[in-house]
Amino acid sequence: MKKIILFLTFLNIFSAFSQTTSEKQVITVYSATVTDKSNAIFTLKEISVSGYTWFHCLLKDSMFKMPFDLIRSITFIETAEPPFKGYAESTLAYAAGGQVQLYVDLDNYWIEGVNEALQITMKIPLNDISTIIIIQETVPEQSSEAVSTIPEEIFDSRFYR
Repeated sequence: MKKIILFLTFLNIFSAFSQTTSEKQVITVYSATVTDKSNAIFTLKEISVSGYTWFHCLLKDSMFKMPFDLIRSITFIETAEPPFKGYAESTLAYAAGGQVQLYVDLDNYWIEGVNEALQITMKIPLNDISTIIIIQETVPEQSSEAVSTIPEEIFDSRFYR
């Protein structure tokens, strides 16, 4: 009896690893229109905030992370002396509608993305930005097939199968 239970447990472990899904995976990619304090406008794709897809926020006594999924736009409000060092008062518009006044951590953070016009990666410090409008896009996952970079005339397939 112990052998049967052990055998069934063993089969369950391997069946869990061998399950495949027929659903296609999708990747969420974020783009943004960024306006800096000098009113220069940049259209960036594949954006992140210092490598993250969320902002550090402060509301009353709570510190939390606000993910890009929930945000339509953020407008940073300049104040003479912010009540919290490194944070800026901001108006955040939710993607689902509505808005809230909160504080966003700006110190040592930047928005990073590929400038569509120049095809270069840009890093703009959050301290230099006045408005960020976030656009959420879902794209199908790229196939992970290996692509050879060796030209066919050099590559001898007899040795690599």
